[in-house]
Amino acid sequence: MMAIPVELQPDVLMAGFEQTHGLAGKLAKYFPFMAMPGAGVTVSYDVLEYQNRLMPWVPRGGPAPAKSGATRTSVTLEGITLKAMLPLSAEELKDMRDVGTRARAQRENAVARAVRQLRLDMERTWEFLRAQWLTGGALVDSSNAVPGAADGTVYLRPDAHAIDSPLSVSLGLSATHINATVAASWATAATDIKANLDTARSLIAADTGIDANRVVLNRTTMGYIDHNNDAMASDYAKNELARQGTLRTLWDYEFDVMDDAFPISTDLFNDTAGTQKLIPDGVVIVTTADNNVAGRAMLECEAVDAKAPSGQKGVFFWTDEQGEHPHAPRPGVEWSGAPMIQNTDSLYIFTDVTAT
Repeated sequence: MMAIPVELQPDVLMAGFEQTHGLAGKLAKYFPFMAMPGAGVTVSYDVLEYQNRLMPWVPRGGPAPAKSGATRTSVTLEGITLKAMLPLSAEELKDMRDVGTRARAQRENAVARAVRQLRLDMERTWEFLRAQWLTGGALVDSSNAVPGAADGTVYLRPDAHAIDSPLSVSLGLSATHINATVAASWATAATDIKANLDTARSLIAADTGIDANRVVLNRTTMGYIDHNNDAMASDYAKNELARQGTLRTLWDYEFDVMDDAFPISTDLFNDTAGTQKLIPDGVVIVTTADNNVAGRAMLECEAVDAKAPSGQKGVFFWTDEQGEHPHAPRPGVEWSGAPMIQNTDSLYIFTDVTAT
């Protein structure tokens, strides 16, 4: 068995992976990483419904009234596992052992690029999962077509091929927090968009006590706000549009505009190849930026690789010293987990603001 080149040691590969943290997707800020408390690859969390009440006043010597808990239901699923291997030829491995040569430097750069590619691919997949949870399942429907209608059900694709009945997980969203239509299309400049946002904000406040002033949408949908009559009546809005081309804040709301997309491939979806925006056209999410009160996180499960330390959570790099040939070690990476939104009443989803 030959020695593994330093550049292929798991800790070195992990360091290279972490150095590309700047590649993190825009939705990462809504789902900070958190280790699952238990072992294994099962993701399980409570969906909470908080009672928005005051603590009762009682006589000083009187008994304490019982208060009911906050749990409404729970979400349980097998964590999605991502795995990839860096294919390295015997010639590449030979060059990496040749200290001080140009060939070794070139191979080292090639490994660095491969690790960066792994990070990009994994981040794209994480973004897809984050968007699935945040949009209430608007990216995939029951037939694996893209996009689907947000109904609080997420359809996962654990198999790397198109399937007719994908695994589904109910996120525990209240029906009152998913609005299929609005009274008038946002594409009409005279529509009172602020009233729609205020309705969602008021419902979240009534159910949770949270002031939700963050609006997540894509640039196409944001264009309706930029051209809305009420928005254009504001000198501030006119100046902001003239200065930077779009609005960041308006009507006491913060707009998080994103057009990031993921690739559609026929081996993963029952659809034609192309791309799909993480926040589909017409989908608008009203929520809070505070992840703690919303209970948002990216839960990370235990690594399943035999060489992983006990309790290892999150990204794990491994090196198969045997490989297909005893002189050809193969490095790879794995990750298991899934997003979480414990307080689903902290968001309100407009599924299509152009449909009336």
